[in-house]
Amino acid sequence: MGFIRFLFALTVLLSHEVDLFGLTFTGRIIAVQCFYIISGFYMGIILEEKYKLSDYKLFISNRFLRLLPTYWMVILCMIISSVIWFNFSEQKSGLFFEKFNNNFSELSYSSALLVIFSNIFLIFQDVFLFFGLNGDGHYEFVKDFRNTNLSLSIFSLVPQAWTIGMEIMFYLLVPFLVRLKNYFLIGLAIATLLFRLLMYHKGYDFDPWTYRFFPFEFMFFVFGLLAFRFYLYLRNKNLSSLVQNVTYSFILSNILLYQFIPLNATFKYVSFVILFAFSLPVIFIKFKSNKIDRWIGEFSYPIYICHVFIIILVNVFYSKYNFVSHNFLSLIILICTLIFSYFLIKFISEPIEKIRYKRTLKLNK
Repeated sequence: MGFIRFLFALTVLLSHEVDLFGLTFTGRIIAVQCFYIISGFYMGIILEEKYKLSDYKLFISNRFLRLLPTYWMVILCMIISSVIWFNFSEQKSGLFFEKFNNNFSELSYSSALLVIFSNIFLIFQDVFLFFGLNGDGHYEFVKDFRNTNLSLSIFSLVPQAWTIGMEIMFYLLVPFLVRLKNYFLIGLAIATLLFRLLMYHKGYDFDPWTYRFFPFEFMFFVFGLLAFRFYLYLRNKNLSSLVQNVTYSFILSNILLYQFIPLNATFKYVSFVILFAFSLPVIFIKFKSNKIDRWIGEFSYPIYICHVFIIILVNVFYSKYNFVSHNFLSLIILICTLIFSYFLIKFISEPIEKIRYKRTLKLNK
């Protein structure tokens, strides 16, 4: 299901003012929530097949090895680009670090430490959306980060990394969650849904609460774990190629054509998420030995973590040099994102993956 992961990453890219023939696919909210489901599903498989539920420290450290080096390389490229831009452009702008530099002095000592720690290790990136600064530079809860004087979110060097902060929260919990019985997992999902509905009723029914608040989104990770349990049931059932192909074609066509399906928005959203979760085991069975599909899927994280950097960089050069017609700007952004993602895979992800594999191999000897 690598191509599906690729499409969801592309969906998030398109949601950031990148126009590719008017396509939006499922939209970023569904794409992000489906990534949570996929994460829950994969973590179930990884913990069962690689770690055997036996080494919490190795599991967590390997997840950080998967996430951080690629993220750090994007940060390094941002620093280099900002230094070059500051020294050679007329604006003398800090580019990617302008807001960070202008407002960092407003932070108290403890707030500054939190910001630095989070930007290095990605932990709490999602929490930044729910806190702002008071007059003393200390953080305080805010209901809407867009309507506060100084939201902590402006200190996120890679703004879209808030989803990775939520992923990390799930990674810390999942080794314990996979030990729970199905009925307990279902109960957790229902409790999370009821909590979401209650808070919606109390007025917390807008962004960031709609898809950026971990206690609300937790149920999607649980859906993924339940999909993994369904996979354990299906994997020895010898599913026919017809069932696999029809399931994959149905989900893929729904992703590609979602924006054109003439159904009630709520019904369409709920039905797609449920069907997607139930289809994951079948799609995984179809593609689990497909190296090409797996390779395509490897692009999803680099695309996600680098695309805002590429969008800003291309737009900065476009505003200065107008090197192509505006109609081709989105295509240039997409091509540059794919090229940069390829280099991140080739020179960061693949070498790190060998290290992760060796560490896991020692555990299973």
